[in-house]
Amino acid sequence: MWRSILAAQDLLKRGYYWSIASGTKVQVWGDSWLPDNSNRLIITPPIAGFDEIKVDELITEGLWREDFIRDKFMARDADLILYIPLPMSSREDQISWSFDARGEYTARSGYGALRCFRQSAALVASDVDSNFVWAQLWKVTTPPKILNFAWRAARNCLPTRFALTIRHVDTPMCCPICRSEPETTLHALVECVATRDVWDESGLAMLQGNFGSFVDWLATMFAYCDSVVFAKYLAVCWGLWWRRNDIVWNGRIRHSQQVVNGCFTMLESWFHANETLATAVTVPSYSSKWQKPDYGWIKINVDGAVFPDKGAIGAVFRDH
Repeated sequence: MWRSILAAQDLLKRGYYWSIASGTKVQVWGDSWLPDNSNRLIITPPIAGFDEIKVDELITEGLWREDFIRDKFMARDADLILYIPLPMSSREDQISWSFDARGEYTARSGYGALRCFRQSAALVASDVDSNFVWAQLWKVTTPPKILNFAWRAARNCLPTRFALTIRHVDTPMCCPICRSEPETTLHALVECVATRDVWDESGLAMLQGNFGSFVDWLATMFAYCDSVVFAKYLAVCWGLWWRRNDIVWNGRIRHSQQVVNGCFTMLESWFHANETLATAVTVPSYSSKWQKPDYGWIKINVDGAVFPDKGAIGAVFRDH
């Protein structure tokens, strides 16, 4: 029980932050209040005589004291402080939750954040697993762009909200589609409620399990099915990422049938093209051993050579 309480306490410390209004409740040093998901704390060393001040002392007449802030704080801190908009009317500072689009803590968002942190820790420990998965990926016959996508996903290189946040990009961590849990690779391609219609449409079985990361899911699915079916799983993941980007960047929501048909049609076309190419470039086998000509024929074997000051040619005539 105590372990669970301590884990929850650490989670709250990592997830909460102050939304600044009056600034009277928030300590400049020690409280989380800067608009930087990777580190909301002031990194400027405490200044003698100012180390106990609250944020309201950086505000005068509803505006930030820009000259004072730039004089006392490092550039990174000063820029982040001045980036915070101050309300027009008098309001109290409020505690917000990083892992929810509305800033409100719920048991679901807390559980999702905890899983997210555990997946991040698992990524460091899963290099061996991801190398194994990559070795298996090379054995799968599928378009190169899908292999490349699968490799990036297995290495956590897709620009999900969670991956961007841990790379110090200031962006909300929650999924841009369901807006209820942090967007990890596993969430975006497998666990998000917005992916279920596509997986159902594909007809591919989805194993239930508490997967620690997308690499764990890949390894499980590879053990579960043969390479042909595994290629379909990878294609659907690629299609889901394509649909996700279309929603985020273009505001278009593609129907699940359109996504699945596009993925499977691409696979079939690629397989057909490669089979046709393999047939077209097949070279007949010839024996390299010299054979005498048929009766009534003469075979001529020739060779030549060219040198700087001369050249030569030779020929051998043979009958049967």
